[in-house]
Amino acid sequence: MQAIFKARSGAGVIALPQFLWSSARPYAVVLILLGSLFTSACSDGNSGGDEPSVGYFMGRGMSGVTYQTETQSGITGARGIYRYYPGERVTFSIGPIVIAENIQAKRYITPPDFQPELQSRLNTGTTVKGITTYGELERDVAANNRQVGNKAGFLSALDDDQDNDDGIQLGESTRQQIIDSEFAPLVDFDVDPNTFGSSILNNDDDDAPPPVNFAPETALFNDICFPQDRNCNDSVSRGLSGGNSASGFISKETEEAYFAMGAGIFLIPEVLTIPAGDTRIWRVDVRLVKLDEHPVAQLQVVPYGGLPICDPILGDGTPGTIPPEEEEVDEEDPNAPEPEVCVDPEELAIEDTPVVVHSVSPETSSFEFFLEPNTPPGEASIAVNIKLANDYRWYLKNFRIIIQ
Repeated sequence: MQAIFKARSGAGVIALPQFLWSSARPYAVVLILLGSLFTSACSDGNSGGDEPSVGYFMGRGMSGVTYQTETQSGITGARGIYRYYPGERVTFSIGPIVIAENIQAKRYITPPDFQPELQSRLNTGTTVKGITTYGELERDVAANNRQVGNKAGFLSALDDDQDNDDGIQLGESTRQQIIDSEFAPLVDFDVDPNTFGSSILNNDDDDAPPPVNFAPETALFNDICFPQDRNCNDSVSRGLSGGNSASGFISKETEEAYFAMGAGIFLIPEVLTIPAGDTRIWRVDVRLVKLDEHPVAQLQVVPYGGLPICDPILGDGTPGTIPPEEEEVDEEDPNAPEPEVCVDPEELAIEDTPVVVHSVSPETSSFEFFLEPNTPPGEASIAVNIKLANDYRWYLKNFRIIIQ
């Protein structure tokens, strides 16, 4: 068997047969190492850390929006893709219309992120029994913050194909018409949602027929010939409105971002089987996939018994939870209540558990626990609440323990 010489390069360890690294053939080693270094330099920049991160404007994506960070600029592409380096701030605009100015760049930008002054409140959340949730505050912002609502309603109505389910497509023709319109600089999102997108009737003489004075955003939409509109002055059919009427649209955008981010968060392991009476300390790690720019910032670990906490978005059991077996219900009783599969945080049974938390470390993205002595066979659970850096959302996972 030939001896192996190992040469280390930026791409890792290269194993070379002896006949290549012998003194008679030093050029072979040089050529191979140079080739390896060249390949490493030309590989995907995401592994080298020199390439900017990829972010998404809106949960379902919006193309055609101009973005600007300290080092990156361009127009959002398919799925709302934009590029940034972690720690940068970003501004989004369409011509003279600023949607979000100097906000924190991150993986997903959704309407509640548009207003920097809201971030402190959203980041605080609401904490009950050691578990912090953000859903109630997010819904309040969507329903009651007029700038967020007006901006969301404006963007929703700009969709070329009027189908927000596949994202917002702002084509080049529509974008250019906005840039060229005399009404674009007059659009103001900090107005009463009841008048945003409407026709304002102004006349001091009550007896005279009032002329129609369109709000600037309405005049802008009437000035645009959208690809699928037969008539150019068609703002009404596009549903231009703001405020609370846009809350449903905002919820779908934030939900999409929540699911996409949550899909990259895992507990390792997700389920652990422990012999009854075993009091050793066990470790669970939080694994992030393709979320390097959003490391774990805070970690809440709450053991509990009984039903899990309802997911803050879906309203059912937390991810990773196996619902309890349904009890047989008399088919002749149509009024029989549906079996509960989850509870609100304030109803979580944190006293009814044999699990003891030993340590929690956001720095290492892990926690440790052990079982009380003489714990009988059965099951136990731990609610694991994860907050990532540069993101106000909390991602709730359920860790199951089988004791046998």
